[in-house]
Amino acid sequence: HPAPPRGEPIVKLAVIADIHANLEALQAVMAHLDAEKPDETVCLGDVIGYGASPAQCVEILMKRKIPTIHGNHERMLLDLTKSEVRKETAEAISYTLETLGADQLKWIQAMPTLLLHRSEFLLVHGSPRDPDEYCNSAEKYSANLKKMRATYGGIEFCFFGHTHFPLVASRDGIEETIHEHRTIRLRPREVYLINPGSVGQPRDGCWKASYGIYDSEASEMRFYRLEYDVETAKKRIKDAGLSSKLAARLTYGK
Repeated sequence: HPAPPRGEPIVKLAVIADIHANLEALQAVMAHLDAEKPDETVCLGDVIGYGASPAQCVEILMKRKIPTIHGNHERMLLDLTKSEVRKETAEAISYTLETLGADQLKWIQAMPTLLLHRSEFLLVHGSPRDPDEYCNSAEKYSANLKKMRATYGGIEFCFFGHTHFPLVASRDGIEETIHEHRTIRLRPREVYLINPGSVGQPRDGCWKASYGIYDSEASEMRFYRLEYDVETAKKRIKDAGLSSKLAARLTYGK
């Protein structure tokens, strides 16, 4: 979806995150996006890691010119994070380095860690206060909503990923457990933290690929859960010699 000129307002913004090199899931989301026809699509990082198709997934986003920020897996790939990682994660990062082409690696290197997109949407991977924070509790939502108001006054929407749980958080409360298509109404001039869920490795107990579209005219966030060829995605992981744990968790979305 070619981005509209900078002066034109975005009515429908599609938000994807945590693809994790799952080609089959990404293809299902892209087909759905092509039917929905948003004005623009953005990605909140972790295009790579865990799955067996990092080069193909990166290539899709590059060709579509989708603005994308670093996730922790991109930072691991570039050695920008010092956190300890599990054996299967380290193996997937090594596999990714061997698989990516030079142009794809350059594209990853050029990603920002945080993006104030069109002066209207804050895009982060972890949270507004820490790119590696798992924003997954009422206390953390409250603290990051305060951070939004203090640091990004006037910005009403922060889209974040990392936890692989689709949700909407505001001072009104938390809307979560989104296992099917669902539309959540938003209040004007309110500050929101919104996670579109994970395209390629859901962890909320639902195996279906997850993403969302923000509609400014309707003042709502539409979440979509999409079936995809999970068995082929699992077979790719096994055929690549990656951990069977990474394949197994796709079945249950955990």
